[in-house]
Amino acid sequence: MKLQLLIALTSGLFAAGTIAVASRSRAWLGMNLVDFKTEFARAIAIADRAQPALAHVTLAAIVAAALESSRPGETYAIGAGVTLITIQRRIIDGTELDDLTASLRLRWIKDHLGRTAAALVAFGLTIAALIS
Repeated sequence: MKLQLLIALTSGLFAAGTIAVASRSRAWLGMNLVDFKTEFARAIAIADRAQPALAHVTLAAIVAAALESSRPGETYAIGAGVTLITIQRRIIDGTELDDLTASLRLRWIKDHLGRTAAALVAFGLTIAALIS
């Protein structure tokens, strides 16, 4: 039961983190590129520290729970955990920010909205597996 609580908590925090970044999308689109670079770099610096840790703890707890469980539903949660790890990646590093264009900004925002949707689906699959 402790592992399941850890899974729910860390996968929920991961999904919430992607939502927090996505919530800035509209504001970022309205900013000039110089202000966007500063604001974006600050937001990503925070997310790049927290998101990988949450994803890895979630995956480790999912694997541990699946290995000790006789409930097949928990095994399917591994797929959700792998999804979390897969979508967690650094999208734009500092060198790309130096060459940022309006089209690159728009592409990143669209990509992140897709990443947010994938994180929410992974969270939903994880919770569904835990309660099955």
